[in-house]
Amino acid sequence: MSKTQKRLKQISIKESFSLSKKSKIATSIMEKNLRDLMAAAAEKRLAATKPENVTNTSCTQNSNKNLGCNRSLAAFESGSKSPKTVDSDESCLPSSADLFPSSSEFVLNSPEIEQCSSNETMYTNIIESSPCTSRNSELFLENNIHEVDSQPHSNSADEELQMSFLNRIPECSIPLPKMEPLENHSIMFSPYIRPGDAPRPYPPTYRDNWDSDHVRMPCSPQNLYPVENLNGEKQIKSRWDLICQSLRRNILSSHDLEAAILQYNSQYRGKWNFNGLHTFFNTCFTEHEKCHFFEEILPKMINMALNLPNICTQSIPMLKKDKDHYLTMSQKQIGCLMLNAFFCTFPRRTIQSRKFRRVVEYPDINFNGLFYGVKNKTSTRTEKLKCLLNYFRRITSKEPSGTVTFHRQFLQELPKWGESRKGIRTAVIKHDGVIETEGYGMLQVDFANKYVGGGVLGGGCVQEEIRFVICPELIISRLFTERLGPTEVLIVTGVEQYNKYSGYSDTFKWEGNFEDQTPRDVWGRRSTELVAMDAISFRNTADQFKLPSVERELNKAYCGFYEEALPPNSSAVATGNWGCGAFKGDPNLKFIIQLMAASQAGRDLVYFTFNSVHLKKELRDIYNLIIEKNLAVGDVWRILVNYSNIVQNGNEAHPKLHGFLNLIFSNSEQVEDASQNRLAPEITDSDKNAIQKLIEAVYDSSSTDIEDNDPG
Repeated sequence: MSKTQKRLKQISIKESFSLSKKSKIATSIMEKNLRDLMAAAAEKRLAATKPENVTNTSCTQNSNKNLGCNRSLAAFESGSKSPKTVDSDESCLPSSADLFPSSSEFVLNSPEIEQCSSNETMYTNIIESSPCTSRNSELFLENNIHEVDSQPHSNSADEELQMSFLNRIPECSIPLPKMEPLENHSIMFSPYIRPGDAPRPYPPTYRDNWDSDHVRMPCSPQNLYPVENLNGEKQIKSRWDLICQSLRRNILSSHDLEAAILQYNSQYRGKWNFNGLHTFFNTCFTEHEKCHFFEEILPKMINMALNLPNICTQSIPMLKKDKDHYLTMSQKQIGCLMLNAFFCTFPRRTIQSRKFRRVVEYPDINFNGLFYGVKNKTSTRTEKLKCLLNYFRRITSKEPSGTVTFHRQFLQELPKWGESRKGIRTAVIKHDGVIETEGYGMLQVDFANKYVGGGVLGGGCVQEEIRFVICPELIISRLFTERLGPTEVLIVTGVEQYNKYSGYSDTFKWEGNFEDQTPRDVWGRRSTELVAMDAISFRNTADQFKLPSVERELNKAYCGFYEEALPPNSSAVATGNWGCGAFKGDPNLKFIIQLMAASQAGRDLVYFTFNSVHLKKELRDIYNLIIEKNLAVGDVWRILVNYSNIVQNGNEAHPKLHGFLNLIFSNSEQVEDASQNRLAPEITDSDKNAIQKLIEAVYDSSSTDIEDNDPG
């Protein structure tokens, strides 16, 4: 983006808009003068910028290619966006229609997406408009930024225009500090990273910690196991030695693999069900493909798993409750741990007994639950195994070189919602698109379980589980993340997508390999940021409108969206029907809660309704009503308090939230009552910076010279 375009984006639209939303009643004469200065500067920039100099900003490409039923993986990948050399393992993977179903190719090319021509026309029309006065300029900018929201059925070009003004990483990010271990940041490798090489593990040799503050590693000398000798007597031996002996035997079928796993998990013989694993190989592989997997791919998986003491050379710290902590690992280390989970080597992570009560606070990590199934009957577990075996093939054929950071964020100081003076931020509501694709570069919300990953290693296959299997590195967070508390979330930065998919729940299908083109930051992490935040599961839908429930969800969302950065450096939030569906959350309420939390945190919001045009219209109506009345976050809170009181009075005929908002907003007196205690609007540091830059712009005679260090 050129300097002139950067200034146009920041000053003429975003910063003018940020102050145009302040209450007109509370605007002082000084503020009005500042707004006039802003409008004048914006007008000056608009007049100086020609339409042909505006660079296209965003468009998502979705090309559909039906590849034949019997295509090989090599042929499949040859049609993808990025040509690459296909290794022998890749070309020999199963090529049956069951394992490689035909699908639409949906590849995000890069963070710099080419914009559609319709967007260019819209943008050109805005640029060519010539307001006559500073006040007209102000109104022009304010009306155009809200134009899409005021039209319930506006087209995708308008939405793309709005999306193009939202913050995304890495463009909006501040420079990262030097990577070094800190009291609240554990790094599992030497922080001196060379591009293209996997980071070297730290320390150089294995260091063990067998306690409740660390993951009990399979290779620990203290990991002991009773084994019967030839005389039938039990002897205590190293479980790691037993694991190595069992997995190094000839394993030529799924039944051999089952026998090997049960050698060091003998207490589960007859209890663990491997029918899903057997069905997977019997239905998805030809005989030739099975031979190739067990003779070529599986040995590589075993070698990497058993190299654990040399790849993960220290016990991993637990991310425990009520403690804010970062953990950064290399992708190679994550892959090695994931392979150990596949072979079910982690001790004390299955028995849920009083003796090992601490385990109850952590989710399962061994893959035995994923191997469960009914003989000769496929399920979503089969599709998950396709995703995971594709991931294992990738990391064993080419060593991954990046890093991933897991941050358990715990907030102790929370907003007093009734006193908040924060203005409502921009919200874009889309019925099409998905969080992980159209929300690239944004903070992407995982509709999480309090045990992160939910049913990913079982039968679950909804939003969280799908995200975890298309980005399998997320699964390893289950190894060290304790159950989330009310003001805790897990933020993961740097995960890579390995799989394409289609469908949802029972219709979920693996659709092939995915080559992630997301750029890396200086720490070696993909510029992908995900927040796992759990909503309340309600038995009674009316309970969610009780004030304690509303406040809990607000605090949880705020904890997820909070960042120690100014709004210009915070990416927008990409979210949707968080806590709805099986958790019985009301989408209208969840939208308002997330909008309030994002506004309080200084972030814009993109809300995906997942193909529901009706819900999109409802949420647009709600957002427009809030914006038209110039409400602050605290005002919206008081309206929710009023609605909660009505619901809790036990009147079964109470209006739905959407109808209630329409009712009170149509009555100006009720709106004034809801906001009668409003404090003067708060001018944030971002607003002050915007004002200062715009004042300089008005009096700067060389308006085309923009400094490179302008934010945005």
